[in-house]
Amino acid sequence: MSGRRNSVRYQLSAPRDSELVIAHDVVIESRTDHEVGVLIDTPQPRERELTLELGAAVAVNGIPVRVLDCTPVLVDGRLQYRLRLAVGDGLKEPAESV
Repeated sequence: MSGRRNSVRYQLSAPRDSELVIAHDVVIESRTDHEVGVLIDTPQPRERELTLELGAAVAVNGIPVRVLDCTPVLVDGRLQYRLRLAVGDGLKEPAESV
């Protein structure tokens, strides 16, 4: 059993690009065809590209959005962030499930 825990069991032949995805609950405050206003617990930098996932009861999932503005606000005594998001084409046609 020598080296059992130290030996390489699997190694990728080529490195893979990857991304850590963290889901955050948001409250949608407003929506137009081109922008969505949401409240979130964590700040997001301007120009960050995100995916807005709507619940299973909604036919449209995986809407690509980009952060236009992030403003800290107090809501019921809690610090939250009001995001203004630019909407991609996903709001007009259903996107594939992710």
